[in-house]
Amino acid sequence: MVDANPAETWPSIALTWRQSVAAFWCVAWPALLIWFLIIGFWPTKNMFVAGAVGSIFSIFVQAAFLPRLVRKKFHLFRIGVLRDDDPPSHDLSLSEIARVAPQVLWPQFAFLVAAGVLTFLFGGLGHGVQGIDSLVFLLRFLLIGPWAVNLATRRKYVGFRLQPFGIRYI
Repeated sequence: MVDANPAETWPSIALTWRQSVAAFWCVAWPALLIWFLIIGFWPTKNMFVAGAVGSIFSIFVQAAFLPRLVRKKFHLFRIGVLRDDDPPSHDLSLSEIARVAPQVLWPQFAFLVAAGVLTFLFGGLGHGVQGIDSLVFLLRFLLIGPWAVNLATRRKYVGFRLQPFGIRYI
């Protein structure tokens, strides 16, 4: 049975990679859906531009879904918002979202820009570009995004911090 307010009864933890993937996925899947829609309905044949536009747009969509990060009830953990002199909560204000969003979005943006430059430079190789795109997709959703969520939960912001509570499942 899961407690109603695990932040009061569960211990503070550092997220494992598996938990970071789950936390990132809760904010990333709507962005991924939008990315697929942009790719699918892009009016021109230039898929490099479609992928770039879709990727950048999907990053900003994630900012809109950041409150899910603290509202979602994961099976073995929760992410709470600890404010100065207040009990843990599961709500982020707009100003708090604006402070957390760069921690989650900038690593992905930097990675996608670097991957885009590499794809552009090696685009003349033909069949290798599709392999690079698949690798970029996997790295973004399995390494870079979860790492960014982990960074966001470890950082102390002015007036609050994101704190994972739960069972550290390896």
